[in-house]
Amino acid sequence: MPEHKQQRSLVLPIIPMAGVALIIVLMMMITAQELMAHENTEMNVPVAQPHERSRKTEDNVTVAVLENPTTNVKEYYYNDELMSLEHLELKLKDTIQKAEPGMLVVLRADSSAPSQWVLELLSKAKDAGAQRVAISTKERKEEENKEAAD
Repeated sequence: MPEHKQQRSLVLPIIPMAGVALIIVLMMMITAQELMAHENTEMNVPVAQPHERSRKTEDNVTVAVLENPTTNVKEYYYNDELMSLEHLELKLKDTIQKAEPGMLVVLRADSSAPSQWVLELLSKAKDAGAQRVAISTKERKEEENKEAAD
């Protein structure tokens, strides 16, 4: 009679190993945050007032639309210069063609302006060849945030 050899199973318990690996990764993530935080050194850092020149890191064009409160007429501005819509389109197209690729066009509109006005400016900027467009907003003040929460 032939002898039967015992076969050994080489199956590894994968679920307990995955649990151990997950715990190790979590511990590394928690300790890495503590080790990488460099906030224990006390120092008095300088305070600086932001200026328009120092905040501007790239050349950009600002295009704005608002309603004149006295005449109730829509007014267009190119870098704070009042001009007609047709002249604004030409100036914007000329500027974008002469500028480096990827120049930023910033759209500004009064908060009471209809959204259609902003969409119109966006369309004009895209037609002029703008690849990057941003809509200008401002931060809420601390008091406004508290009122909104109430």
